[in-house]
Amino acid sequence: MARIIRTGTSRGAHIRALHAALLELEELVPNEPSWRRIRLRDHRAALARAYPQLLLLNDTELAQTLAEEDGDAVTE
Repeated sequence: MARIIRTGTSRGAHIRALHAALLELEELVPNEPSWRRIRLRDHRAALARAYPQLLLLNDTELAQTLAEEDGDAVTE
């Protein structure tokens, strides 16, 4: 059974901070395709899938965000 982490806890704050840090690091990497950018994005996406209730993301929003970063459009 998975543990439930409330949004007001210090663990929740750490998860949100890690997600924000990964996003900031990804923005520092040049915008051209690179394995560093891909790995940062994959880690951020995995964190968002693992803790959607803390990061307030659902699968559609996550897919849209990743598609926009890639320059694609997601149709519903």
